[in-house]
Amino acid sequence: MDEERVVSPALPGAAVLPGAAVRPAQVVRATRTAARDGGRDGRTPPRTDREPAVSRPAEQPGGGEGEQQVGGLRVAVRREGRARVVSLGGELDHGSANGLWTALSRPVAGGEERIVVDLTGLRFCDSTGLNLLLRSRLDAEAAGLRLGLAGPGPVVARLFAITEADTALRIHPDLDAALKTADPPQRGCDDVE
Repeated sequence: MDEERVVSPALPGAAVLPGAAVRPAQVVRATRTAARDGGRDGRTPPRTDREPAVSRPAEQPGGGEGEQQVGGLRVAVRREGRARVVSLGGELDHGSANGLWTALSRPVAGGEERIVVDLTGLRFCDSTGLNLLLRSRLDAEAAGLRLGLAGPGPVVARLFAITEADTALRIHPDLDAALKTADPPQRGCDDVE
C-alpha cells in the first residue's frame, strides 16, 4: 500500500504523512536508517556506478609503498633513504582521515628513522586532520621515530598557527629541507627545560 508523503518545509528532506506531527527523534531515526541502508527506500535498487569510498593501496616492491585515494584525499607513500615520505593531496577531513591514518600506522620498515608528511598538495585540513597529525607525532615518538611535516600551504599553515600546533609539530618549508634536516628528537609540549 502506497502512502502519500509530503516534504516538511520545517525539516528539509524529511517526509511526513499529511497532517501527522513529527518529533525530532523520528526524523533522526529515519535519517540514520536511510544512511545505514545507503539511502535506499526498499524500492530503489542500490547504485552500482559509485567507486568504493576507500581503495586499497597499490603495493609496490619495498613493502608499505603505494598510493590510495580516500574521499577527497590522495595519499602516496614512498621511501627516501631512512625516511618514510607520506605525500598528501586534496582535503584532509573527517571523511578522509582514515587514509592518512593507514599510511602513518603501517609497520616500521627496517632502517626507518623518521616519517615526513609532505603537505605541499594539501588544500584543506580540519580539526580531525589536525588531531590525527598531533596524535601521530606522539605515536611516532613512542615507536622511536621522528615525525616532520613539510611544505604546508597558507591555509594549512594558518590552521597550525591559530591552534599553536606549530609549537608541537616540526614543520619544514618544503620536502627537500625536511629530508636534509637532521632532526633532534622532538620534545613534547609538556616537557620542561
